[in-house]
Amino acid sequence: MSERPYQPFYKPYGMSDEEYEYEKRIAAEKLEQWEQEQNESNLLDAQVSLQGAGLKTKYRFIHFVEGLKDEWTVWTNKKDEYLGVITFHKKWKEWEFAPENYTGYTKQCLIDLADFIKQLKAPQSN
Repeated sequence: MSERPYQPFYKPYGMSDEEYEYEKRIAAEKLEQWEQEQNESNLLDAQVSLQGAGLKTKYRFIHFVEGLKDEWTVWTNKKDEYLGVITFHKKWKEWEFAPENYTGYTKQCLIDLADFIKQLKAPQSN
């Protein structure tokens, strides 16, 4: 985990108002970027599924985000692009992957998709 960026609270002696405002703006931007990185890191590291702890949701090139009800969205790690959705098909009693149009998948991505789907259990009926 990286260290939180310094935030100037008081204007140093001899610094002009313009310089101080510039330093504050740069520091605020650095802090915002740092907080965003921390939030993203925490979300990916601490994803605990409603289906139970121990469910692997991050792979080398893709990751999975649990939706509201019986669905998982699939995203790329590098650019966080949407690849498709995994839903539970009640009639077949199986999970199925519906890819986004014009998306392509390498052998490794397909292996990771299959591995993730193998981990999923049938949702509990209400």
